[in-house]
Amino acid sequence: MLNYTFESDQFALSENSFHLLRNGYNYETIDYIDIERIKLTKGRQIKNWFLVLIVGIGLSGFGIFTAIKVVYEFFFSDNFHLFYIEQFLLPIFPLLLGLYSLYSAIKTGPILILTTKGKTFTFPIEDLKDEPKINTLTTILNQHKHTKSIFSLDI
Repeated sequence: MLNYTFESDQFALSENSFHLLRNGYNYETIDYIDIERIKLTKGRQIKNWFLVLIVGIGLSGFGIFTAIKVVYEFFFSDNFHLFYIEQFLLPIFPLLLGLYSLYSAIKTGPILILTTKGKTFTFPIEDLKDEPKINTLTTILNQHKHTKSIFSLDI
């Protein structure tokens, strides 16, 4: 196990390398020499945010449409029939899931973008939102001999 100068859930920094972590274990190591740019900026917190946005719009639209249809049939329709509880619950679950999808697709926050030769890694650092942790990260990246020339802060 390496001694990291900085560690989060998804990445860690050591003296010579940038380490990608999964469940606290290193699965890929990138030397600072291979990194072209490190950027701390504000951006989307999830990958494929546009797809999640489209799914959220679809589920929310389905939920609203079925809710309007159920309310109309129950209160304003002349042909009153037996109504089951499932008819009232059907619009609720897609609507709630769609609203949550919309919220998570639109949500922005601080992200760390690491660009190497041929690959770009994006790390949401919402869990580092506390000022001391982000300040520690920016201080380490600004003062390290290999990263101070490639690091930019755009928050």
